[in-house]
Parts: sequence; structure tokens; C-alpha cells
Amino acid sequence: DDYAITMVVCEGMKDKLTLCASLLYPLGKKDISIQMINQGASQISIMIGTRRKDKETVIKTIYDNFIAED
Repeated sequence: DDYAITMVVCEGMKDKLTLCASLLYPLGKKDISIQMINQGASQISIMIGTRRKDKETVIKTIYDNFIAED
């Protein structure tokens, strides 16, 4: 019941070897507990499971670290 899933999708992901670390490290710095990780077979998506209370922080952190930089 206390679960949120955030999906990160990008065709360029398969070319970035350290993507998982780049996604998870900033979340860990914010004390967000990662409950589940699943990378799709096509390597263009990563599903991250966290506690529901952290869902907005997860999205903002990923956005700030990947989208806002561009």
C-alpha cells in the first residue's frame, strides 16, 4: 500500500553506462529509500519504487538533476 513507482524513459539511456548510479545517488543523498529497481529489456526505461510519501521529492530530484541541467 505504501508504494510509488516512478518511470524514467529516454532513448539515450542505453548509451549511458552510469545512468542507474546517476539516478539513485541524488535520491540517496535525500534519504529516499529505494524499494525496487527494474530496467526494461530495451534499456530505454528504468522503474524506481519508493515510499509513497517520497514520490514528489523523487520526481523533483530527477527533474533537477537531468532536465533542469539542459
